[in-house]
Amino acid sequence: MCFLVEMVVVKKVKAKKAVSQKNVDKVENKQTSTRKRKLAAESEDAEITENKNEKKISTEDQKKELNSSAESDSTKVQHLKDQGRIAIKALKKHFAERNGKSLFPDIDQAVGLTVVYKKPALTTDRARCKIMLPCPHRTPSDSSICLIMPDLDQTAAGRRDPDVDKQARQWAEKIEKDHGLTNKHYSKILTKRQLEREYHTFSQRRALATTYDVFLVDVRVGKAVRTFLGKEFYKVHKEPLDFKYSKPLVTSIENAVKTVVLKLQRYATRVHVSFGHLGQQLSDLALNFDAVVDAVLSACPGGFSNIRSLYVQPVGSTPSLPVYVDNGMASEVHLEKPPKRRRSMEEFVDDCSTLPDGLKLAVRRNGKLRVVKEDTGHTILYPTVHDEWEERDGLKPLIDPAKLKRKHAIKKKRTCSYIPLTMPMPWYYVEKPTRMVLLRCYYAVCAFTYPVFVGLNWKSYAPTRAEVLAGGRSLKDEILRPKRKTE
Repeated sequence: MCFLVEMVVVKKVKAKKAVSQKNVDKVENKQTSTRKRKLAAESEDAEITENKNEKKISTEDQKKELNSSAESDSTKVQHLKDQGRIAIKALKKHFAERNGKSLFPDIDQAVGLTVVYKKPALTTDRARCKIMLPCPHRTPSDSSICLIMPDLDQTAAGRRDPDVDKQARQWAEKIEKDHGLTNKHYSKILTKRQLEREYHTFSQRRALATTYDVFLVDVRVGKAVRTFLGKEFYKVHKEPLDFKYSKPLVTSIENAVKTVVLKLQRYATRVHVSFGHLGQQLSDLALNFDAVVDAVLSACPGGFSNIRSLYVQPVGSTPSLPVYVDNGMASEVHLEKPPKRRRSMEEFVDDCSTLPDGLKLAVRRNGKLRVVKEDTGHTILYPTVHDEWEERDGLKPLIDPAKLKRKHAIKKKRTCSYIPLTMPMPWYYVEKPTRMVLLRCYYAVCAFTYPVFVGLNWKSYAPTRAEVLAGGRSLKDEILRPKRKTE
């Protein structure tokens, strides 16, 4: 009995210990869970702060890279300008030792900057860039200037007038009256019609390009004049510069004498810009060189990264001294692609006296004609073989709508046969995955039903021994290739 009491007491003590242990475990689990939550929150906060720090570091790195790239570009440009001064000094020394003094240094010893691109421009918003030289190598007093003006008389009689210089004299009087300039300030005045009549051959235009130093053209006829003069003027870099007659002509002439042109045409891999002659002072040439370099870097397609090389080049291209070379890949340069343009087919729609009421005639820019309905604007066939006509009309209508419809249907069918997946399919056509499943089901049904059919009609397939002997055929042939019994 005492033993039983001791056992009960021991069990109660063990139960109390288990309950207390469970409570302790619960408390520990709660503490560990709270600790884990705190650690997770702390880790999340640490990750967020790390991400913020990484973002800050990345933005700072990007800023540093941009600043470093800008600094590297500025150092490259400064090094380029220093090399240009060295090249100009070497060229001056070379020409002084070889040729001595020149009577016409602006022609014999002209020097310029040649720019070679990695990629040619595919699109451009302007054809040229004007650069004002701080120390020009010529002045209005020692330069021959030709003014090209529009025609004052636009009538047919003025076009047939044999005195082609008449309007040029009128322009001289008008310029002297409006701007106070005489023939001492310019060398020649030409009108657009006089230019076209007197310089219509290539040799005459070539001689005109070499006769004068600067050509100025009124902005009203500038595009037409430049198109007419063509490549003979572009070869010698004397394309006419625009000016407005309403502005002071003296200022326009002074600015034109100081101006050189950087061509920005498409698909050009290199350009040349003249900035003086070797007869000038080294400091003047250096200032002109710096102005040209700054204009080239700001206006060239693709910027500084698209420049492959720069050369200081005199007349005759020898010696050509490189001042900058970049061996980078052309694929690293990203130029703007030209947008795809589709010409709009403009047309003029109006009434025609030979058409019946309700029909109009539409004429396109390419010369094509079509008859349209007045109310809807849809194209119709007129006249056709079903319309009335008379022999005095001249031509018999040959348009048959039925034949044209059949012709278009045949043409459409032929074009569809050459283009895949454009042929119209029948209603029972099924795509490939579904078609394969249906074919397999069909083969399974055939494999199951054929033996059943043969078993049900075995008498017509299995001949007797007498029939086999009479026919002279073997039992195998009769089973595999039986002969149907004819009634």
